[in-house]
Amino acid sequence: LLTHAAGLLGKSSVLNLPRVPWRIGMTAFSYVSDSVGLLSGEASSLINAIAFDDDYVARQRQIRNAKQIENIHDGVVEAGKSLVDGLEGLTDVFTQPIEGAKQDGFGGFVRGVGRGLAGTVLKPMSKVTEAISDVGSG
Repeated sequence: LLTHAAGLLGKSSVLNLPRVPWRIGMTAFSYVSDSVGLLSGEASSLINAIAFDDDYVARQRQIRNAKQIENIHDGVVEAGKSLVDGLEGLTDVFTQPIEGAKQDGFGGFVRGVGRGLAGTVLKPMSKVTEAISDVGSG
Protein backbone atom coordinates (compact mmCIF):
# COMPACT_ATOMS: atom_id res chain seq x y z
CA LEU A 1 0.00 0.00 0.00
CA LEU A 2 2.80 2.39 0.91
CA THR A 3 4.61 1.66 -2.37
CA HIS A 4 1.48 2.42 -4.41
CA ALA A 5 0.89 5.66 -2.49
CA ALA A 6 4.48 6.80 -3.06
CA GLY A 7 4.24 5.92 -6.75
CA LEU A 8 1.00 7.85 -7.08
CA LEU A 9 2.38 10.92 -5.27
CA GLY A 10 5.55 10.80 -7.37
CA LYS A 11 3.47 11.23 -10.52
CA SER A 12 1.12 13.77 -9.00
CA SER A 13 1.13 17.33 -10.22
CA VAL A 14 0.33 18.43 -6.66
CA LEU A 15 4.02 18.07 -5.78
CA ASN A 16 4.95 20.33 -8.70
CA LEU A 17 2.62 23.09 -7.48
CA PRO A 18 5.30 24.93 -5.42
CA ARG A 19 7.35 25.31 -8.63
CA VAL A 20 4.61 27.27 -10.45
CA PRO A 21 5.40 30.75 -9.01
CA TRP A 22 9.11 30.21 -9.76
CA ARG A 23 8.38 29.26 -13.39
CA ILE A 24 6.00 32.20 -13.85
CA GLY A 25 8.59 34.56 -12.38
CA MET A 26 11.37 33.24 -14.60
CA THR A 27 9.18 33.48 -17.70
CA ALA A 28 8.20 37.06 -16.84
CA PHE A 29 11.84 37.98 -16.23
CA SER A 30 12.80 36.46 -19.56
CA TYR A 31 10.16 38.48 -21.41
CA VAL A 32 11.16 41.71 -19.66
CA SER A 33 14.88 41.24 -20.28
CA ASP A 34 14.25 40.40 -23.96
CA SER A 35 12.09 43.50 -24.33
CA VAL A 36 14.65 45.74 -22.65
CA GLY A 37 17.39 44.26 -24.83
CA LEU A 38 15.40 44.85 -28.01
CA LEU A 39 14.47 48.40 -27.02
CA SER A 40 18.06 49.25 -26.10
CA GLY A 41 19.35 47.78 -29.35
CA GLU A 42 16.96 49.94 -31.36
CA ALA A 43 17.90 53.02 -29.33
CA SER A 44 21.57 52.29 -30.00
CA SER A 45 20.91 52.05 -33.74
CA LEU A 46 19.03 55.35 -33.69
CA ILE A 47 21.80 57.12 -31.78
CA ASN A 48 24.38 55.70 -34.22
CA ALA A 49 22.44 57.15 -37.14
CA ILE A 50 22.37 60.59 -35.51
CA ALA A 51 26.17 60.56 -35.03
CA PHE A 52 26.72 61.64 -38.70
CA ASP A 53 29.56 59.16 -39.19
CA ASP A 54 28.72 56.66 -41.93
CA ASP A 55 31.89 54.59 -41.41
CA TYR A 56 31.10 54.25 -37.71
CA VAL A 57 27.51 53.21 -38.41
CA ALA A 58 28.65 50.54 -40.90
CA ARG A 59 31.28 49.24 -38.46
CA GLN A 60 28.74 49.06 -35.62
CA ARG A 61 26.27 47.19 -37.82
CA GLN A 62 28.97 44.59 -38.61
CA ILE A 63 29.91 44.26 -34.94
CA ARG A 64 26.27 43.87 -33.90
CA ASN A 65 25.62 41.20 -36.53
CA ALA A 66 28.73 39.23 -35.52
CA LYS A 67 27.79 38.98 -31.82
CA GLN A 68 26.89 35.50 -30.59
CA ILE A 69 25.12 36.01 -27.26
CA GLU A 70 23.66 32.78 -25.93
CA ASN A 71 23.58 33.32 -22.16
CA ILE A 72 24.04 35.95 -19.47
CA HIS A 73 27.82 35.40 -19.34
CA ASP A 74 28.15 36.13 -23.07
CA GLY A 75 25.92 39.19 -22.61
CA VAL A 76 28.06 40.60 -19.82
CA VAL A 77 31.29 39.99 -21.78
CA GLU A 78 29.87 41.71 -24.87
CA ALA A 79 28.55 44.56 -22.72
CA GLY A 80 32.06 45.13 -21.35
CA LYS A 81 33.46 45.21 -24.88
CA SER A 82 30.77 47.69 -25.91
CA LEU A 83 31.59 50.01 -23.02
CA VAL A 84 35.30 49.93 -23.85
CA ASP A 85 34.49 50.65 -27.52
CA GLY A 86 32.46 53.65 -26.37
CA LEU A 87 35.67 55.33 -25.25
CA GLU A 88 36.61 55.66 -28.94
CA GLY A 89 33.91 58.30 -29.36
CA LEU A 90 35.55 60.56 -26.79
CA THR A 91 38.42 61.26 -29.19
CA ASP A 92 36.13 62.40 -32.01
CA VAL A 93 36.24 66.01 -30.89
CA PHE A 94 39.93 65.94 -31.91
CA THR A 95 40.08 63.46 -34.78
CA GLN A 96 37.05 64.51 -36.84
CA PRO A 97 38.16 68.16 -37.41
CA ILE A 98 41.63 66.96 -38.45
CA GLU A 99 40.21 64.41 -40.90
CA GLY A 100 37.76 66.99 -42.25
CA ALA A 101 40.51 69.54 -42.77
CA LYS A 102 42.65 66.98 -44.64
CA GLN A 103 39.79 66.14 -46.99
CA ASP A 104 38.06 69.50 -47.59
CA GLY A 105 40.16 72.25 -46.05
CA PHE A 106 38.51 74.81 -43.80
CA GLY A 107 34.95 73.70 -44.68
CA GLY A 108 35.85 70.13 -43.78
CA PHE A 109 37.35 71.36 -40.53
CA VAL A 110 34.11 73.11 -39.58
CA ARG A 111 32.05 70.01 -40.48
CA GLY A 112 34.55 67.91 -38.53
CA VAL A 113 34.05 70.06 -35.44
CA GLY A 114 30.28 69.45 -35.67
CA ARG A 115 30.73 65.73 -36.24
CA GLY A 116 33.32 65.54 -33.49
CA LEU A 117 31.08 67.23 -30.94
CA ALA A 118 28.15 65.02 -31.91
CA GLY A 119 30.29 61.87 -31.86
CA THR A 120 31.84 62.70 -28.50
CA VAL A 121 28.39 62.76 -26.93
CA LEU A 122 26.43 60.28 -29.02
CA LYS A 123 28.89 57.42 -29.53
CA PRO A 124 29.43 56.72 -25.81
CA MET A 125 25.64 56.98 -25.27
CA SER A 126 25.14 54.50 -28.10
CA LYS A 127 27.58 52.08 -26.54
CA VAL A 128 25.91 52.29 -23.13
CA THR A 129 22.54 51.43 -24.68
CA GLU A 130 24.22 48.65 -26.67
CA ALA A 131 25.72 47.27 -23.45
CA ILE A 132 22.25 47.22 -21.88
CA SER A 133 20.99 45.42 -24.96
CA ASP A 134 23.82 42.87 -24.74
CA VAL A 135 23.01 42.02 -21.14
CA GLY A 136 19.29 41.88 -21.93
CA SER A 137 19.95 39.52 -24.83
CA GLY A 138 21.83 37.16 -22.53
